[in-house]
Amino acid sequence: MSQMIKAYPVKEHISSLPEEIRPEIVTALAVLEEESRKPEPDSSKLLAALGSIKTTCEAAAGNLVAAGIVGLASQIFQ
Repeated sequence: MSQMIKAYPVKEHISSLPEEIRPEIVTALAVLEEESRKPEPDSSKLLAALGSIKTTCEAAAGNLVAAGIVGLASQIFQ
């Protein structure tokens, strides 16, 4: 799973997200990065952070970048 996380360049597009959701996304991305560096990442932490990103972006209705992030997260959860 950590390889999939590295494949999605969400971080590059944070500035395109609505300001009010950026802090939540940055926090969740930090968890993803920290866990993905570990030799044995905690899958529950990874899934929780991805879920947080997805939920936060779903709340940003109408934002194209947020919609793309929701789509990527949905692919991972399949």
